[in-house]
Amino acid sequence: MYTYTRIINYLLILIFSFVNFSCYNKQESKSKNNYLSVYFIQKGTTFPVRMDCNFTQDNGKYGDAMHYKKISDSIFLNIFFSEYNKLKISQESSNIDVRFKIFIHLNDKKVDTLCLGENQGIVKNGIKMNDSKVFMKLIKTKINYDSVFNDPMKEYRKAIEEELK
Repeated sequence: MYTYTRIINYLLILIFSFVNFSCYNKQESKSKNNYLSVYFIQKGTTFPVRMDCNFTQDNGKYGDAMHYKKISDSIFLNIFFSEYNKLKISQESSNIDVRFKIFIHLNDKKVDTLCLGENQGIVKNGIKMNDSKVFMKLIKTKINYDSVFNDPMKEYRKAIEEELK
């Protein structure tokens, strides 16, 4: 009788481990399918007309001003989705001057579109959302928006000039 109970316990542990492992793998594979395609225009770039969310990712049209970054870092994506899900619909109907266009690729093959202005304005799937400084800073920090366009030699020369004064 003791051996029979022991065998059943081992079988239950084995079955539980198998079920737990397969659920873990499904969840892990789902999160691996999520990623962001971030298209952004160089900081300070101006255009004769306001950019809307329909701008294309055609680099030839914008020269060196258009940049791309794919983000699939799961830690960042967890923070991103936490802030993304906090966005609320805005009652304001003003247009924004779009500088960031983000395609949010979700595990179920769904793609959301997010457009942001350089300092304010958020449009989620064509719907204006309330501004979120935290959300904007999160994205800008991840893509190094404030530093990616800096010329290191220009910064060096500027430091030397200031030191000589």
